[in-house]
Amino acid sequence: MGQIGRMGFSGTSGGGGNGGNGQGGGKPRKSARNYDRAKRNERFYGKPGELKENWDEGYLQQTLIGMDGKAVVERHHTDHHRSEIHTNPHDHIITWVKRESDGKEHLLWGSHIDYREGQRVPKLEEFLK
Repeated sequence: MGQIGRMGFSGTSGGGGNGGNGQGGGKPRKSARNYDRAKRNERFYGKPGELKENWDEGYLQQTLIGMDGKAVVERHHTDHHRSEIHTNPHDHIITWVKRESDGKEHLLWGSHIDYREGQRVPKLEEFLK
């Protein structure tokens, strides 16, 4: 994924598609973008050891929360229609870095971990050990 990902929006402005000024299409309204981002980001925080499940873009995402209450790994149950790059499932290790610009911690996606034929897919809880 590399980034938090693409989002589907219902609120739009500009030409083509539905919504906005009646002409449809265009860019999502900022308020819709911010709401979706906040809702999607909830999966990265929780109780220590919690396994969160979220359906997004038609596939299951499982996010394991670490002992500090922040995500440590996320499993995607899809190959993102790119089986030459990803396996189904595949994992992403998540780390948190503090940016000097704002002093806040931000999520950093690790490269994906693929499980090719014959390889054991670990239980997500094993990433806490």
